[in-house]
Amino acid sequence: MKLKKLLLIGLLLISSLAQAKETITLIVGFPPGTGNDLAARQVAKDITEGGGPIVVVENKIGNGGNIAVMGAVKATVPTLLLHSNSLYLNSLVTKSMTLDLKTQLTPVAYIGSVPMVLETSKDSPIKSIEDIKSAKNNQLTYGSGGVGSLTHANMAYISYILSKPMTHIPYQGASRSLIDLGAGRLDLCFDFYNSSRSFIQDGRLRPLAVTGGRRLKELPGVPTLKEKGIIWPLEAFYMLYASPNTDPNIVLQLQLILAKRIQQDTSAYESQGIHTNLQKLNQTEKLHLATITRYETLKFPIDIKQ
Repeated sequence: MKLKKLLLIGLLLISSLAQAKETITLIVGFPPGTGNDLAARQVAKDITEGGGPIVVVENKIGNGGNIAVMGAVKATVPTLLLHSNSLYLNSLVTKSMTLDLKTQLTPVAYIGSVPMVLETSKDSPIKSIEDIKSAKNNQLTYGSGGVGSLTHANMAYISYILSKPMTHIPYQGASRSLIDLGAGRLDLCFDFYNSSRSFIQDGRLRPLAVTGGRRLKELPGVPTLKEKGIIWPLEAFYMLYASPNTDPNIVLQLQLILAKRIQQDTSAYESQGIHTNLQKLNQTEKLHLATITRYETLKFPIDIKQ
């Protein structure tokens, strides 16, 4: 009986939202074409077509995604934010950003986990992780989506584990670093697979290893970091958040819409390499709080502060 009542309430909420057809902004902290941006545009499409408000994606680029985060926190009208778990990392390591994740952002929906890939250019002499370690060049460079970003943290960790000093070149979005990597102006990058996929498929980039517990179906010949004895404790995932002034009813409406859309068809997300999980989506708030605790207690062997 309770389940029927909840479903009825949910349908009424979605119906009232569809009639209003208001517009809400979804902020992304990285340029078009990046993993965050691609995921955000799919989320915006699902909410809009699923009977929710018209969602407009706005790219607020800079400071490793932190400009977008603070834009959502300080928004005067209900606003959404799509971010990876670098949000939790940045809240700890970014000296210039004062952010209480427990009160200043409302978790809306867990979108899914996404593998990351360590890569180099097709013409690079580096063909494996072992080649990185044995490279005579002690001035290897790597690009990232910004200081303190997950793409930075992953590569800095690799540098630490391999005892191989490298020079970090931060960009305003990892997609720009991939262009330079493909052109041979960088030695390495560690990026979300959904934004690197086209570069790998057309042969511009060579994947060296992927995160996760198993190899990717699309890259069966590429080993996991775990196979190489490297365990990075931070699974990459995307979450949707709302500004603190967002009506709880709106949050519930969005949760119901996304749950329904993802349950009906996961192919749009799977095509980006995003692994959805309805159980985690239904436990978004608990996952959010657990992630805060995990990052607060996690000991980083590297310094990526800004």
